Amino acid sequence: MRHNRKILFFIICFFLLSYFCLISSINGMVELKPITDNNGSTLYVGGSGPGNYTMIQDALNDASNGDTIYVYPGIYYERHLIINKSIKLEGQNKSNTIIDGGETNNDILIIEANYVIIQGFTIQRSGFSRNGILILSNNNLISDSYVLDNAVCGIAIFDSAKENLVQHCYFEGQGWNIYIQGWDEISAQNIISKCYFQGGTILLSDAQFNQIVNCTLYGGRIDLDVRASNNIVKDCYIESAPSDAISIEGRGNVVESCHIINSDLEGMRIWGDYGGQDTLIKDCKIINSNFSAIIFWGDSINNIITGCEIVNNREGIAFFGGIERTRVFNNNLSNNIDGIELWSFSLFNWFYKNNMMNVERQIWTQGKIYMFNFFFGNYWSDYDGSGPYQVYGKFNWDILPAKEPYDY
Repeated sequence: MRHNRKILFFIICFFLLSYFCLISSINGMVELKPITDNNGSTLYVGGSGPGNYTMIQDALNDASNGDTIYVYPGIYYERHLIINKSIKLEGQNKSNTIIDGGETNNDILIIEANYVIIQGFTIQRSGFSRNGILILSNNNLISDSYVLDNAVCGIAIFDSAKENLVQHCYFEGQGWNIYIQGWDEISAQNIISKCYFQGGTILLSDAQFNQIVNCTLYGGRIDLDVRASNNIVKDCYIESAPSDAISIEGRGNVVESCHIINSDLEGMRIWGDYGGQDTLIKDCKIINSNFSAIIFWGDSINNIITGCEIVNNREGIAFFGGIERTRVFNNNLSNNIDGIELWSFSLFNWFYKNNMMNVERQIWTQGKIYMFNFFFGNYWSDYDGSGPYQVYGKFNWDILPAKEPYDY
């Protein structure tokens, strides 16, 4: 008995050390650097003032670094506006100050200079294979705008562009609402904050240390593609995703305090075969997924799921393939058909202090002869209160099952 307690003690110590090491590395990720407002001359477009410009492009040609271009309400049929100066482009009212690309084969706005501010516009109808806004530089702000019906991307952040902020914007009518792609170098430390997305996808590829925070997606999804690593998705609400609400292929990504409801497929899918590992899923609510709330697919290692509310899904948490050294603790799993699914070659994973109150099966396994995992201190709603709880097979027992559910 004393020997068994020592083994349990070392397992718990290793588990806690691994968790706090991961948390420590995450806490220092990205801090937003404030974008300083411009303080030069003001040029006016539209309206009735003497000397006002009629075209935004003409004002851009005459502007200097630090200037503000103020645009009065109207529809401006302009395209391929290249911003190569550090200026502020401000519309009076985003509802009726419209830059319309006319569905021609051009990006509407191309930002090449650093420290550009764009706010207060509707930006719509870029042409075939083009974007509403293309950002190729650093430290820019896109704010308080509608981005609608552009052919490919609403906003594309390309070519290793860094430290850009998109906030308080509404997106609709694009396949990719926002696409962050590093190409030859990694695109890093961009922040998408307090935006609303109707349909479409936020896609990150070759992108690191970016944040998607306080966003609402209805009928949309987030895709962290191959080589999208160490990014944060936090405080987001995602409802009625047409497939997986969040798909992760990169390494070291964090999903924290998100609410995911009514996903057509999975709430979250982590693709181990493409590199999805070292993922932290923390304090999320995942409800009413047609399939799994969270599924790890393929060879994935070293993940953490903690503090989550996982309710009314077909499966709560599913390990499909070679999932190893993943920690699942302090979660509520209730009213799922299967609480946990484990498939062949799921080895050395830890399940600790979870509430398991599921409808049909607490745990379902396939190929269990190949699996050995650690269970301790979980509450099992069908536990009879006496001795260890046999989870599955001959070697997988919860040696210290809880007699009452945890108050999470």
